[in-house]
Amino acid sequence: MLAIARKKLSEAGLNTHLVAADMTALPFGTTFDAVLCLYDSINYLREPAQFLAALTEAARVTRPGGLYIFDVCTVRNSQMFFSHHEMTESVGKATYHRTSRFESAGQLQENAFVIEIDGKRFVERHLQRIYRLTEIRSMVDQTPFDLLGVFDDCTDRPGTEQSERVHFVLQRRGV
Repeated sequence: MLAIARKKLSEAGLNTHLVAADMTALPFGTTFDAVLCLYDSINYLREPAQFLAALTEAARVTRPGGLYIFDVCTVRNSQMFFSHHEMTESVGKATYHRTSRFESAGQLQENAFVIEIDGKRFVERHLQRIYRLTEIRSMVDQTPFDLLGVFDDCTDRPGTEQSERVHFVLQRRGV
């Protein structure tokens, strides 16, 4: 994916540095004005200790006064769209079949994909933990971030457990 992104950025005349890294151990010795973690990537951290480690790493690489923005899927989203769900879709030359399930007790969402493109078959399995917003707020409280806002899916409305997706906007404390 990074190779494709590099190619597209180069073709657009953009010189951008792309890095694949573990979000609990970022390979940066500098700080940034803003750090983004999008498309519920942070939900892939299935243990609260991993989630807290990612928040701590984001704080380490965010300059004081800088922003950290991330989004999460909610339990409601998982119950609506991922509880024992199957679908098949074709897009161009690609066909994919997704089987989803959500286990409320463990707050685990699983998506299994079978993707076929030009006769080649790819299989992927995605496992995410769907955290309650109170759990996330509690972890944020343990970091050098201030919570500026919790928003309902790309709006300025407050994010709640009834939202399908929630965006958190944090600001790094310090001078």
